[in-house]
Amino acid sequence: MKKLTSLSSSQQEQLLQWHERWLEIGTRAGPVDKDKILPALEAAYSMIGRTIPFVWWVESPLSAQLAINIYPSLYASLGASLDASLRASLDDSLGDSLDDSLRASLGNSLRASVYASLGASLGASLGASLRDSLSASLGNSLGASLDASLRASLGNSLGDSLRASVYASLWDSLDDSLRDFLYTSLYASLYDSLGASLRDSLRASLRDSLDKNIVFLSTYFWGQHDSYWVSFYLFCRDVLKVQYKKEANEKLDIMATLCESGWIYFYENLCVVCSRPRIQTEKADGRIILHHPTLPTMEWDDGYKTYTWHGTRIPNRYYENKLTALDILAEPNAEVRRALIEQMGQDKFILDCNPTVLDEERQDGTNKTNQLLAIDLPGDPDGRIVSLKLTCPSTGACYILRVPPFHRKVKKALAWTFDVPEYNLVGEA
Repeated sequence: MKKLTSLSSSQQEQLLQWHERWLEIGTRAGPVDKDKILPALEAAYSMIGRTIPFVWWVESPLSAQLAINIYPSLYASLGASLDASLRASLDDSLGDSLDDSLRASLGNSLRASVYASLGASLGASLGASLRDSLSASLGNSLGASLDASLRASLGNSLGDSLRASVYASLWDSLDDSLRDFLYTSLYASLYDSLGASLRDSLRASLRDSLDKNIVFLSTYFWGQHDSYWVSFYLFCRDVLKVQYKKEANEKLDIMATLCESGWIYFYENLCVVCSRPRIQTEKADGRIILHHPTLPTMEWDDGYKTYTWHGTRIPNRYYENKLTALDILAEPNAEVRRALIEQMGQDKFILDCNPTVLDEERQDGTNKTNQLLAIDLPGDPDGRIVSLKLTCPSTGACYILRVPPFHRKVKKALAWTFDVPEYNLVGEA
């Protein structure tokens, strides 16, 4: 078999269009198309020899986590012997009505906690006894029964086995250099924008949002963030005409549909599907990353949201409350702290921190003073921020200029900042 070594001009143009198309799919917002998604879910379960279980449609991943946590108790109360056909007939009606009844019975405080913190409001809404019983039952029942077996089955059947089966076809059909080029242009490029950005940000946010008594399940979840690798194999098949085996094509078509479905959690007795978020992004170095200075970078219809600053996920509390310099100093994560300083503005942050004055020097012929200021940052790689505070002699305007943390004298910091040799005094640090 002769391997394809390059793309035609038409294929190159299609590659660019393909990239944009799948980037749009991966960042598409709004509710899912149940009529379109349900057959793909049924096919996914059938692929591992199972029938589709009860499908719970929710509005956000945080609602999904809550649904997953309470389902074992609901399932046990309804009876494990509930006829499968009855469960199937109740799928749509119970899925919708149960969500409504939960909102009505548990009240606005629990509803708010689903997309806020699930902390104090959860305890206040449900009471300590129910909270403790839920916690005990959830912790015991969610391990192997809901998670491990099906996660392994679906992971092997739909993900790992698919990639393994199509890779042999790519190896036989595409030259190494062309395969690497396509990998970089689609797979790796979209992974930065979708896989790592959306998925990892969401996981971190969920851990922060859940109450300690609500079990966080880092199980497989499929959906739009998988577009980065699905689009790669689809392009090779649909545009370059690489021939895959029948089973691989079936799996690939299933995954392509799931990429348009939002966020899906697969379990043996439960499948949870939630809507797609509204996403705020920016382009940086040719990549799409999550970012907005004030708005949530991912926000679902029930109000659950995440914030991101130039790709760095920021805990919601910093946006929902007025940000102060003391908040920033108390933040243990150095990367988050750096992003918060950028957001507040370095000048304001430094002045609001009541910095230590390391050195000061009066300007010649004026009553203005230049100062060298320091702020200690425990856990920061540099250990502290050292800055020059300069006052313009003509306008009186104040400027804050960061300098390397080893400086202890104004004159040496000035010399480093402005490269003025006459300030390089021997013997001064």
